[in-house]
Amino acid sequence: MATFRQYLGTLLYDWPRFLAATAGPGRWIRMRNRNDKLSFCPDQSGVRCDWIHTRPLHLCTVFPLTARWLLRRALQSRPVQMKDRPESVSGSLVCRNGAPVGDDSPVVSFLIGHRGPGRLPLLLATLRSIAGQEELPFECIVVEQDENPVVRDDLPGWVRHLHSPGSERNLLYNRSRAYNEGARIARGDLLVLHDNDMPSPSDYGAEALRVHRLGYDVCQLKRCIFYLDAFSTEQFCRRAEIPRDVGCQNVLENATGGGSLVISARAYQEIGGMDEQFVGWGGEDEEFWDRCLTRKVWEFGCLPFIHLWHEAQPGKRAANGQGAHTAELTKLRRAIPPAQRIAELIARREGASQ
Repeated sequence: MATFRQYLGTLLYDWPRFLAATAGPGRWIRMRNRNDKLSFCPDQSGVRCDWIHTRPLHLCTVFPLTARWLLRRALQSRPVQMKDRPESVSGSLVCRNGAPVGDDSPVVSFLIGHRGPGRLPLLLATLRSIAGQEELPFECIVVEQDENPVVRDDLPGWVRHLHSPGSERNLLYNRSRAYNEGARIARGDLLVLHDNDMPSPSDYGAEALRVHRLGYDVCQLKRCIFYLDAFSTEQFCRRAEIPRDVGCQNVLENATGGGSLVISARAYQEIGGMDEQFVGWGGEDEEFWDRCLTRKVWEFGCLPFIHLWHEAQPGKRAANGQGAHTAELTKLRRAIPPAQRIAELIARREGASQ
């Protein structure tokens, strides 16, 4: 519970910054915590924060109503467009919404790992936002990591489904392996490693492609992630639109490797892909981000993402003797120089393929 002094300090120091950030279209990306320093990309469309860790926007934590206002301002300039299916889908499941017709191959491949029926409504909402992507040919691959294909028949017809049960019975969800399996069959030049509970703006893929064509291998485009509460998530999934009285539990900045990240298919292979030692999930994105930083990385966030509410999910740490605790493994792996890790992962992959 914030004290009166904390409320007063937040109003004095953070409220003027909030008013400036919501004063006009596109200015919402300038909202920051009082000690943050922002640098802008050349065209001023994105910002990089010098704070190295993920953290919430303090004003939105103390005064939750400001999170709603900030989200609405963000969506005015970067809307999330929800569709049941893309406007046009080829027989090979290449989706086109306003993209010039060329050869029948995707430029961007969205990869999503999934397991079990519990998060199916969140997955379907996320897929609707991907169906709303504009101005590029793309594909979407859902890698279902379960003993049996539980959600396959619930997926829209334009989505490619890959059943990847793994080699061991009752193995915990392995997010890294799901992405590696998806990358193996992806046809796009760019891979979007995307969570199954994060609807994205309609220009996400097009913006990633624009940055990639500037010569960048990795694109971190998230400025803020807006965490909806349980009621707003249920309304959003049912109506496929943001509720007018949307409730946000949190607004995070600097979520570098987590949630959603864009990397070229070539760079993904050259840095060794994801590390499948991370049994369960959690921490593998931090380790992967370290290796991404060996390439040319765009870190100017400009897009709002929505995180849908769900119960805490088991499997964020290894259990039943299967692998190290993810936090422990993250610390151990990151103590090894990235170049050494890359060489090890490539050697491991080549050994497995022989």
